[in-house]
Amino acid sequence: MLQIFRWKGGYAGETIVSSILSANPDLVSNIVHNELSENGRTIATNNKAHVLSSLAEWDAVHDFDVLEEKIEQVIGDDQTHIVKNHCYHPFLDKYSDYIVDIISTNNLLSFTTLANFNKMYDVTSKILRESNRFYRMLEQRDKNEADYYMIYNIALSHYKHNCAEHKSKNKILLDKWIDLQYNNILGYDFDRKIYKRWQEKNNYIVNESNVNVEKICDLVKQQVPYSKIRKQLV
Repeated sequence: MLQIFRWKGGYAGETIVSSILSANPDLVSNIVHNELSENGRTIATNNKAHVLSSLAEWDAVHDFDVLEEKIEQVIGDDQTHIVKNHCYHPFLDKYSDYIVDIISTNNLLSFTTLANFNKMYDVTSKILRESNRFYRMLEQRDKNEADYYMIYNIALSHYKHNCAEHKSKNKILLDKWIDLQYNNILGYDFDRKIYKRWQEKNNYIVNESNVNVEKICDLVKQQVPYSKIRKQLV
């Protein structure tokens, strides 16, 4: 049996999956859950021995024929596999019955944006540096605006993600996770000690007062382009 848990950075995916794995030791996974770091991020290391270890990487999926063969192998296994994934390629649409998308509403746009910015800064900046000429220019000329432009790009990506209609059979809503509205997750018990530690570590994001981040997120919700947003930032 296979369930592919999929999420974007900032949506507490590692923590949610880690809490399930901790409470259900019979499950097999392509990650190994560890303790939370000081900034509230769960550092889940890849289980290289797992047949779907490549799905746990940000950009490691290249050969979809090989991936299809491996997925079919795991689907036919008697053990239950809970695997991490960040891939939204149309190839995976055929496996929508096996995908669990961790999603959010735009009520938490500032939270997920700041979580990604604070915890995934190196990854996000690398992606922008390789793909966005304007970001590269700002990074050399004005570090503060480069950061605001990164925040804008994260917020825009999350806004579109939250508004999308995901084809996955099952979904976990981050809003409910934060409010502890889940008694279980898809029938699995989860480790409430991990949840509590995550909540305590992430209070700094919930309570962080950053007028410009809030402003950027509010304007993204209004679909205002960055060329106009940048003029409103102090």
